[in-house]
Amino acid sequence: MTIVPLNPADLDALLEIEERSFPTPNSRASYLAELANPDAVLLGAKDPDTDTLLGYINFWIVCGDCHLHTLAVAPAARRRQVGDRLVQAMVEQAQTANARVAYLEVRPSNHAALALYRKHAFEEIGRRPGYYPGDREDAILMQRIIPPRHP
Repeated sequence: MTIVPLNPADLDALLEIEERSFPTPNSRASYLAELANPDAVLLGAKDPDTDTLLGYINFWIVCGDCHLHTLAVAPAARRRQVGDRLVQAMVEQAQTANARVAYLEVRPSNHAALALYRKHAFEEIGRRPGYYPGDREDAILMQRIIPPRHP
């Protein structure tokens, strides 16, 4: 798999994954805004043979912080290290940009995501009550200290 920057031509595939992954998916307009935002990064994991989008990650790097907004993997590509590669790519970009900490919110009921983030050294630092729209599930707030990149 290859990790590549996404563009508007990738949005149909991204939105299909989004709709299959989240109870309240983001809209095409929100992703178009992310693509236009200079602080936002939208990366995709693609199958190099078919150019199929396997998963994506959307994060911001602002003022020395990295904030993961969305990570999703196509159901058929789960348990194939796609999420690992995307989180690793985010951390590498954050290091390159001299970010010192990464944050994210995750549903307590999303056990697979919690395991992935813990594997990548994210630790729980708090809760956001009623954070998610629709069901008003709380969010676990997690952070990871990003070590400086060594030359």
